[in-house]
Amino acid sequence: MQKTDEELKKEILNFLKENKGRVFYLDEPQSDEQTKQLDFLKKHLSEMVARGEIIAKNTDRGTEYSIPDPNKNRSLKINLMILILAIIVSLILGEIVMRIYYVKKNWVVGIDEEEKCNRETYRILINPGSANRFSPQQLMFHEYWNYSSVRPVANFKGNIIYYAKDGKRVLFYDDPTNSQHMRGFKDYSYIKPPNTTRIVVLGDSFAWGDEFPVRFSFPAVLELLIPSSEVLNMAIRGTGIDNMYLRWKYDALNYHPDVVIFSIYVGDIARVRPCIFKPKFKIKNGKLEISNLPPPKLEDIFKNYKPPKIESVLFKHMIYNIRYAGGIEEKMYDYGLGILNLILDEMNSKSKEENTYLLVLLIPEANNNPITPLRNRVIEEVKNSLKEKNIPYVDSRGIFAKESYDLTEENNMLSFDKGRKVGHFTPRGYAYIAQGIKNNLEEAGLIRKIKDFYFIWNQNNYRLLVQDKQDSSNTFEIIPYDIIPDNLNDSEVPHVEVWRQK
Repeated sequence: MQKTDEELKKEILNFLKENKGRVFYLDEPQSDEQTKQLDFLKKHLSEMVARGEIIAKNTDRGTEYSIPDPNKNRSLKINLMILILAIIVSLILGEIVMRIYYVKKNWVVGIDEEEKCNRETYRILINPGSANRFSPQQLMFHEYWNYSSVRPVANFKGNIIYYAKDGKRVLFYDDPTNSQHMRGFKDYSYIKPPNTTRIVVLGDSFAWGDEFPVRFSFPAVLELLIPSSEVLNMAIRGTGIDNMYLRWKYDALNYHPDVVIFSIYVGDIARVRPCIFKPKFKIKNGKLEISNLPPPKLEDIFKNYKPPKIESVLFKHMIYNIRYAGGIEEKMYDYGLGILNLILDEMNSKSKEENTYLLVLLIPEANNNPITPLRNRVIEEVKNSLKEKNIPYVDSRGIFAKESYDLTEENNMLSFDKGRKVGHFTPRGYAYIAQGIKNNLEEAGLIRKIKDFYFIWNQNNYRLLVQDKQDSSNTFEIIPYDIIPDNLNDSEVPHVEVWRQK
């Protein structure tokens, strides 16, 4: 009597259960009857495999059949659950550890430099104790500008009266600005006066002439060294190549200069770091793309910025470190070099169109601020790029070497306005930079050849002696102050912002 499907299925299962742990194969049939039985058996075995009741595995010998081991599956499930639980516990512990670590370090978390900068900015804005929290980049005497987000305020007196030990009152001209947001006293017309060499200086605190009175800045000394010249100091302290470019594009070009000096301290290249309070530069299809323009005001960021309510510090920390593997500084320099390359292309093209001489001043190092191997590599890459583009440049190290000036000899000199060791250049350093620029303009045929000078610092009188290299008896002094006449009251002295006792 032929067995039913259910009976056959039950018989197969019983057979496999009785032989648990063993595997079986179907032999080749020896007769037509066996072939018919084998086909019938294969059909039922296939259906049972499809339902997961038995396991089939193809081997060289043939199809291998066995029954699943419930204990083995149960063991796999338990091990998987333990692994998942261990991962969850590890992530929770990791999250707790990273949150404690960030709090102790007083860091903000972010998946990239842009998010970190956004959150650092917001943290400053919500802290009532933060000095100048609504001033761009927390710089005193700076204001919002709808192009670069920051520029010096206009008409800042920026001068200081000292009461000297001998009773005289000394008026130091420190950080005055004109009505056009430039460091200096006088204003300039958009139309250049005849028979005048007009020079625009763009840059950061080095071009500003930071740490010393205005008359010691290299733009001021440059104007002194070149007869019939105007030198417009359009530097913005604490900014990078992005803001310098924007001031050139939306401000400097209006004055139709004969010469544009693009002063680049090596650190400026990495300052292109994207952030919520300034325009964002990026490269798209080989072209410069600028967004977030005009940038929001700090007051608007304070009102509208919303940090995430739910986030994982651990995951953001991991993403950030993967993204900047190899070093954050190196990544930011590489990003900045790409931006600078396109900025130089545009400035070079526009300068040729306007018949303007574009000169790049490279500053690799400064007093108490030596160059690192990474920064040296960056400077060399910029030099190679300038050579390829046929853009003239001068290097502060080359200028100082030509003048046999070792800036480290003045590392112990204190800055005028900060009372600490100089971190930029001293008055002598700034003066030699001015002379190096003058020499380049002479070689380019833009100005006639003018005599060169030695610069000698007089600490006692706080003056810079300028001595003719060919005639030592021919000298004059750069004096950053005036003695106030006794017949003037303090309130009658013009251009005064701060009073100090010395």
